[in-house]
Amino acid sequence: MNNSITLDSSYKKAIEMCGVNATINNIDTKILIKEASDEYGIDYKKIISSTSFNQGNYMFVNGVQYLIVDVEEQLTQSIYNVGTFRKTKEILLGSNYKPVQSIVDRDRITLVDGTYLQEVHDQYTFIIPKLGNKTGVGNTLVYDLGIYNIISIDSSRDGLYYITGKYSSVYTPHTYAITLNSNSQTLKETETYTIVPTCTDNGVVVTSPTVIYTSSDTNIATVSSTGVVSCLGVGSATINCNYNNVSVDLTITVEEKPVEPVVSYVENWSQTTTIKQYVTSTYTVTRTTDSVVEIPLIDYVFDSAGQALISSSKIVVTRKNDNSFSVKNSTITTTTTCYVNIIDHSSGHVIANQLLTFVKGI
Repeated sequence: MNNSITLDSSYKKAIEMCGVNATINNIDTKILIKEASDEYGIDYKKIISSTSFNQGNYMFVNGVQYLIVDVEEQLTQSIYNVGTFRKTKEILLGSNYKPVQSIVDRDRITLVDGTYLQEVHDQYTFIIPKLGNKTGVGNTLVYDLGIYNIISIDSSRDGLYYITGKYSSVYTPHTYAITLNSNSQTLKETETYTIVPTCTDNGVVVTSPTVIYTSSDTNIATVSSTGVVSCLGVGSATINCNYNNVSVDLTITVEEKPVEPVVSYVENWSQTTTIKQYVTSTYTVTRTTDSVVEIPLIDYVFDSAGQALISSSKIVVTRKNDNSFSVKNSTITTTTTCYVNIIDHSSGHVIANQLLTFVKGI
């Protein structure tokens, strides 16, 4: 009988009888665990599973996180994988203190005769997955409230970095916080909104903090690296604002942009805007909104030169109707000018900034 078939049958029966539930690469499965240790007393555990795995993969058993550090060569035609895993501890990697689950071993040195192993009190080996982690010699990491300088990295093993860290100084934990000027906004399509975050480090406000913004739905709202939200489509999106792994959400609700009406104006002066002495010129305007002709209420505001002419009775201004007023040149005989702003009262739209010229009559 094929050895792999016999072994698979044994593994299957053992897992059915003694297997435990585990999660490997986000896949729920059942595995067989065998206790083991090396000559230095380091505890290892053997894993046997029909779910494939590689060195550098994380796994969870009963809520505890482990790292797979070795994978044995699979027998031909066998569906089972055999490997070694160890329990992890949290370290903080790099200047941004990224949390990473790592195996932590105190370094050892062998004496000259090769028969005695002595621990190095200020030096550790940290084993972490390669995937998703970047670091280099000269960088730092934090473990157990100590800052360690990375003095070497062994990347020769598949899926794993073996990092040697030497103690440098005490690490003072940072308590980060981020708040926003608003946690929800309702906007219209095409509108923009600028997020204003307040970030603190141990209670002290940070000037120019680095905040990472992400949108849950870029079809509805996008966000720039500086926190400017642009509304693209109707719906809701969540903008996550992350500062040193502490985050807060902003809910953006985008409503349909109302269709702007098409508005136009037709103006008329009964005389020209050059008004001779004793002549009255009457201004009239109509408004068309989406093809509907309307009589708008207008406001008219003269500039300081015009107001002086009115105050001295050199010109007389009279409202005729909601949409009409007249200007009479009473006494002006030398060329004089002023401006009048004509405004749609309902919208505030400036219909015209009209130049009026007053001259001597014939």
